[in-house]
Amino acid sequence: MIAAVALVRSVDSSAKILGNIAFQKDATVSAERATQSAIVYLRSGADLTVNGADKTGYYASTPAGVNVDVTGYQTPTDATRQLVDWDRDANSPCSYASAGTYASCAYSPSDPAIIVNGNANSARYVIFRVCQAAGATTGNNCAQPLVGAKVATGGGAVGDGQGEKGPPTLSQGQYYRIVVRVIGARDAVSFTETIVQY
Repeated sequence: MIAAVALVRSVDSSAKILGNIAFQKDATVSAERATQSAIVYLRSGADLTVNGADKTGYYASTPAGVNVDVTGYQTPTDATRQLVDWDRDANSPCSYASAGTYASCAYSPSDPAIIVNGNANSARYVIFRVCQAAGATTGNNCAQPLVGAKVATGGGAVGDGQGEKGPPTLSQGQYYRIVVRVIGARDAVSFTETIVQY
């Protein structure tokens, strides 16, 4: 009888664990839709050299020396970190972190929340241009793509004059970091991060 009770509890626990894993995976898959919404914002024609208006979730820079802890759990012992107010709660911003463990709750995500899967998942995003300061891209202000070297084509070796081409043409577009938080069923939480270049 004791063995039967233990087996029932084991099966029940396994079902709960598998259910929670499924909810977590569903939340992660739902992040794709929020990422696509963030990309639509980047392509919307908005001025990407300045911070977006409230509720857009767009920031034209991450200043040098500033630690933005997007999940609130990356560097919990760093009291100088800045957090994202994922719940956009004016009365209790960044309530997911203990008071005194961060410097500010200065970043706000997109609003309203993106509802995915028939109200099962709620997602918000925040976009950071990979620059140290807002404004035009200059010198070391923003991350830049690497400059390519000459490549051989058509079987020729580099330097033999056979099939050599100039440096590849690379897009000089800007890098953007998109972070999405999804709240799913049974309070499953998922964060995804995507780097895009335009």
